[in-house]
Amino acid sequence: MNLTKGEALFITKLLNKKPELRHGTQLIFITNKSECGPCEEQVQAFYSEDFENHPKTFVVSPNQQYGNQWKDTLQFTYRELGSYGLIRVTGAVLILDHGECTLLESIDLAHLNHLKDQILKELQN
Repeated sequence: MNLTKGEALFITKLLNKKPELRHGTQLIFITNKSECGPCEEQVQAFYSEDFENHPKTFVVSPNQQYGNQWKDTLQFTYRELGSYGLIRVTGAVLILDHGECTLLESIDLAHLNHLKDQILKELQN
C-alpha cells in the first residue's frame, strides 16, 4: 500500500509504542471528537459493529473522553496526528498485517457500509 511519508512515520511510531501490533492482523481506529452529536453517535456505533470478535486498538488524544468499551488505547496528541497527516473529520481506520499497513481509510459517514465491507474483507485475508 502506498503511504505518505507522514503516514509511514505514524505507523513506525505506533509500532514503537506498542510492539505487539507487529504480530497478526490488527484493527486500529484513530478517533476524532466531533462537534456533531449525531455524527459522533454514528461513528461510535460503527466502532462497535461487526468487529466485536476482533481485537481493536483505539488511538485517542490525551484529553478525549472514552468509555470502558475502549479498553485498548494509545494516546497521540492532535498535534502529532496533524504532523502525520492523520486528522480526519470523523476519524480513520487502519489495518496492520504483521506490521504492514493493508488499509488506511477515513471514516466517511456516507459510505460506512462500503468501509465495513472493506474492513471485513481485509480481516478475513
